[in-house]
Amino acid sequence: MRPGSSVLLSFLALALLGVGCAPSLGDDDAANDDDAADDDDAADDDDAADDDDLADDDDVSGDDDDVVDDDDDWSCGELTEPVDPETETALGVSANDVLAGITGPLSQAATYPETGITTMISIGLELDGKPIWHDLSPPDEPPKWGPKPACLDWLEIPVVVSVATDDGAFDEWFRSSLHQGEFGGPSLSHPLDWQALGGTYDLAVVLDPDEWDTVGMDLSAVWDGPAHGGQIDMNASRSLPNGTGEGMVGSVLLW
Repeated sequence: MRPGSSVLLSFLALALLGVGCAPSLGDDDAANDDDAADDDDAADDDDAADDDDLADDDDVSGDDDDVVDDDDDWSCGELTEPVDPETETALGVSANDVLAGITGPLSQAATYPETGITTMISIGLELDGKPIWHDLSPPDEPPKWGPKPACLDWLEIPVVVSVATDDGAFDEWFRSSLHQGEFGGPSLSHPLDWQALGGTYDLAVVLDPDEWDTVGMDLSAVWDGPAHGGQIDMNASRSLPNGTGEGMVGSVLLW
């Protein structure tokens, strides 16, 4: 072996070992590419999950909308038709039949609950135009929740009403309507203007109107043959300094 040959062989051996152990830039790039691909896949998965969540939210919102629509759409259908007073309706009676025997004036004993004082009240009725037949029908689909409401036909009878008490506290006259349904006798409900009463009744017996924001009064009555029962009620409400409100209701006259 020539001098220096061992040195050359050693150098070649080290060079070969160096080639085998040196890190490969190509391998690093591939690893980085794999990591980036994994990140992209994870991002895609997150995006897909977000999209699914949004879709689920839309489904929930859609379900809520459906519920609201069902509630809004479920109500009794109603057809109205003027009828002659003598025409027999599906109730088996005509308006003239309903009014027969109750036009009065009919008197009943009445009591003021606030004082316990009694008087007599008389109510008279007079036909005031053409009756109206109300034909009610349920919709095709029943409600998803809650009981099915009754859709009952009824007869509306326009009348002139006179109301008077023997003590002169009430002496009223107004136009209103009787309600005759499938069950029971005819009924009446009508607001009264407490500031323009025809009689001498003073609302201050029950409350001071100046202490309330709103004050109302109404009359309701129901007939059972020639007998009738009813009441005159009042209601009041006001706002309080703390932002809340309060109200009161009570009967002015009962019979």
